[in-house]
Amino acid sequence: MFLVAFYAFFRVGELTAKSANLKPLVQIQNLKFQFKDNCVTAATLVITDYKHNSSRRPFSVVLDCATGPDFCPVNYLQRYCSMRGPTPGTLFCFCDGSPVKASHFTQQLRQALNFCGLDSLQYKSHSFWIGTASSAADNGLSDAQIRHLGRWKSDAFKLYIRQTPERFKT
Repeated sequence: MFLVAFYAFFRVGELTAKSANLKPLVQIQNLKFQFKDNCVTAATLVITDYKHNSSRRPFSVVLDCATGPDFCPVNYLQRYCSMRGPTPGTLFCFCDGSPVKASHFTQQLRQALNFCGLDSLQYKSHSFWIGTASSAADNGLSDAQIRHLGRWKSDAFKLYIRQTPERFKT
């Protein structure tokens, strides 16, 4: 879930439910994998309910395969879907089909950060927005591209961009 949130510019509220009665916006039936020579090359998620979409026009989020399998969101999404099965409903759910709540996402993020020895109070689920916008800017994407990919109507994304220390740049 973390990889999909980061690489697809998703808000956590687009992937998770706020309560048990609300469905998250991303459904399994809106996910399609692209193949070439029997290998998955990308995944597309079509969403219609997202912030600033008053027209309710669908938006296609395309995830390309990463160069290495360690952090490839498509690879992990395909593996997850093979375990999840094709039952219609929310993309990210528990074995009983109930949607993952935002609070569970945040709890798992804290545990992962603590496991890695990072300060879990310094990072929140909103940090994915900051990291994604910053990474996109570091990789040379234009303001228009970042605005489009993140589904921003304004230049508010610029508030999220942080300068990446030189030691982390390749």
